[in-house]
Parts: sequence; structure tokens; C-alpha cells
Amino acid sequence: MKIKNTLLIIFTFCIGHSWTQFSEEENEMMEIVKENGASIPSSVFLDTTILVDLQIANSTSWRHIWMDIEDSTKKIMQLYDIRLKFDSKKEALKFHKKFSGLNSEYGPKINNPEINFEGATKFSVFSGSPEFTQMMEPYGFQIFCFLFVVDNYFAKIYVTCAKENTPSDFQKIISYTILKIKQQEK
Repeated sequence: MKIKNTLLIIFTFCIGHSWTQFSEEENEMMEIVKENGASIPSSVFLDTTILVDLQIANSTSWRHIWMDIEDSTKKIMQLYDIRLKFDSKKEALKFHKKFSGLNSEYGPKINNPEINFEGATKFSVFSGSPEFTQMMEPYGFQIFCFLFVVDNYFAKIYVTCAKENTPSDFQKIISYTILKIKQQEK
């Protein structure tokens, strides 16, 4: 029951945010998302090969939301898998740099996350914003936000997970994400 209540809180938080007035920066970013997220093949996203105990809860052309609906794993509660495809790596890096605060959910950067991100550029890991961390603490969850560029793709993996997890616990997911994007080149 604790998980179900937590899911309700997270959905309420996310839905509540969508009803608020967006900032100029958010509006600008959403225009770029519309333009660069429209025709992304589903083969570039994570799948049940790596997310065995999770189910797709929602998907768009640029974002897949995975959830542990059955409470089958204590590791990941939800995972947002986001991709944007740009015309060039330079454009993807420009987007990454310009919107890193917004894409990191304004959480503090985690230095030396002990993850092999070979194949990715400008790899960064952030924890949840202080407000969201405080909200999740009573439920035993935390947030990690992985941001990086692979070739002409911007990638964001946003994970709500058990408090005892560290960024390195998501090495397989990060490596598989990089592989899935690299396979698109062929």
C-alpha cells in the first residue's frame, strides 16, 4: 500500500506541475522537444530486455515512462526514458548545455558517480531537487537524473528508486541506453 500511495503522490506532483504556468525557459525547451522529439523510433528506447520487472505506463514519441506497478522490485519505482534527436551532435550538445538546469530538475550534481559512460558525451548525474527529496524521504525513495549526449541524441534517464541505491546501480541501464542509440547509426 505504501508504494501505491507514493505513486499517487508522484502522479499528483507531475500532473500539478503540468497545470501551472510554464516559465519562458520551459516554453522554449518544449518547442525544441516538439521539433526534435517527433520522429524518434521506439527501437532507440529502453525495453524489457533490461527493464525486466517494469511496465510501460505511458509513452510518447520522445518519452517512455516505466513503472513497477506490481511492486515486484524494490530497486526502481519509476523510470522516465527520454530522447531527443537533433540534426547533429553539436546541436544536441547545445541543447544539453542550455537546458541542463531544467533537465536536471534543478537537483545537485553528483560528482564522481562511478559509472562507465563510454560512448556518451557530457555525462552528468544529479540527485533530486531539495523539495522533491524532502517529499520522497518519508517513503524511502530518492531520485537520480542521468543526462548525456550520444551522437546526435540527447538522453535523459530519470529514476525514482529506493534510498539505498547509488548511481552505479544503474550501470546496465546507462550502458544499454548508449548501445540502443549507437545501434541507430547503422
